[in-house]
Amino acid sequence: MLTLLDTKLSKCNAVSVEESDQDVALEKSLQESRQCNWNWWREIIIHCDHKRRDFLCCFLGILITFSTNGFVLEKVASHRHIGEFSLTFMLCGLNALFALGIHRFTKEKSACAPHKQISVLGFFAFGSTVSSVIALRYMNFITRILGKSCKAIPIMVVGRWFGKVYRPEKYLSICILCIGVAIFLVGTRNPKVSIIGTQNTSSSHFNQVEPRNLLFGMITLLVSLGCDGVTGAMEDQFFSTFQIGTFHLMYFVNIWKCCFAAIGVILTGEFARVHESVESSVSTLLLLSASGALGQVFVFLTLSKFGALTTSIFGTCRKVVSVIVSVLYFGHILSQKQVAGLLIVFSGIGINWIPFKTYFRWCDFEFPQDDQLCIEESTGLLGELEETLIVDAMESTSPSYDP
Repeated sequence: MLTLLDTKLSKCNAVSVEESDQDVALEKSLQESRQCNWNWWREIIIHCDHKRRDFLCCFLGILITFSTNGFVLEKVASHRHIGEFSLTFMLCGLNALFALGIHRFTKEKSACAPHKQISVLGFFAFGSTVSSVIALRYMNFITRILGKSCKAIPIMVVGRWFGKVYRPEKYLSICILCIGVAIFLVGTRNPKVSIIGTQNTSSSHFNQVEPRNLLFGMITLLVSLGCDGVTGAMEDQFFSTFQIGTFHLMYFVNIWKCCFAAIGVILTGEFARVHESVESSVSTLLLLSASGALGQVFVFLTLSKFGALTTSIFGTCRKVVSVIVSVLYFGHILSQKQVAGLLIVFSGIGINWIPFKTYFRWCDFEFPQDDQLCIEESTGLLGELEETLIVDAMESTSPSYDP
């Protein structure tokens, strides 16, 4: 009898020990689960903080660098201390140094490209830059910003010439851009006094232009846009054919632009004033070049982390800021029609952000695919860059960028 009781007690003790072990294991499992959940949430919070921080850094980087670049350029152009070819020569030289430094710092892959084709690319990039700077002699900076916002037009024209196909919203965006620019120009009732520097007299002579001079300024801006179209198409070919790095190409393009600008300095007689110009404006030129080069770094960081759409939105925001800064600092007065034209232009740029294909998914209409978007995923960042060539953000990503 006692033996039977001992056996039952031992079994009960064994069961209780087993249950206790199970409880300990369960508690340990729950603790591990809580720890895993906490680690998971902590990783999400840290990841969100990093994304938020990167987003803010990229946005402020693009906004500050390119807004500073445009402001300094308008200030330099309005005072006329430096000739157009001299300014292009010095800026391109500094840009080449910055591009080479960034190329080596980021350990970007080097590639061999025929210098004959790079020289042609450099010639058209030089034509775009110098024509754009000359245009500032005959029009104000706001008009120039609007004109350069139409850079997608020549790019699409040249793209169509080479057989590229674009989606309908791209054509709609271009039409709205043209209408906005036309309304802005029509809003200038009296070209002599429609946009006047009332607060900053140093720039008033820069804004008070004769009608024929305004026409010449528009012609030079059209030349700049035409060169932009050829430059964009050639850069597209370089990226896809030679797999050359962006800053590597930026270095070569700026070297050739320096060479062509040096020829212009000699032919126009600006050579005698180059030394004096450098001494009086070296800090301004360094700021102008550094802001442009750093701006491109932020553009490609945004492309790699957030995509082309976010880059396009950032680019549009910085254009709005540039216009506001120009109006406030240089005292430009805009008519109601000009304000309406500005709003229409920026809304035309914003058309690129609307996913029309999602809205029209219910119908049988097929949207043509952009040739520039049909790039293998192996090209990585280049695929995002090619998409941005069509929208307004492209002008900030070009190795031959002209603000």
